[in-house]
Amino acid sequence: MSNSPGATKMAVKILSHSDFADQVLKSSKPVVVEFYRYKADGSENASKRASVYVDEWAASEGRATFFRISLTEAIQLAKTYDVQSAPTLVYFSGGEKKNELVGYYNDERPKSMLAKLL
Repeated sequence: MSNSPGATKMAVKILSHSDFADQVLKSSKPVVVEFYRYKADGSENASKRASVYVDEWAASEGRATFFRISLTEAIQLAKTYDVQSAPTLVYFSGGEKKNELVGYYNDERPKSMLAKLL
C-alpha cells in the first residue's frame, strides 16, 4: 500500500480523489498534500526525493495531517488547485488552499510555510 519510499511508518497517507473533500477540506487541522509523479521504471526523480523528505517531516509533525496523491491520477484536482508539476506541496487550512511550494526542497521552507498555519 505504501507509495512512500523508505517509509517504515505511514505518517503520510495515500489520498484518492474521492476522499479529498472529507480528508482535506473538512479537516480540523492544517493539511499538507504532496502531489507527486514517480517515474514508471521506479528510478530516482525529484518527486521521490521530495517524498522521502515529506515522510521524515510528517513522522515528527503531529500538528498537521499529511497526504500524498498522484498528479497523473488526480488531474481534475490538480486543475482545481492549479498544480502544474510535481512535486508540489499544497497547504490547506479551514477548507481552503493557503499556499503551495513547487519543486524539490531539502531545507526549512516547507516547515516554515506550515508554521504560518498553526
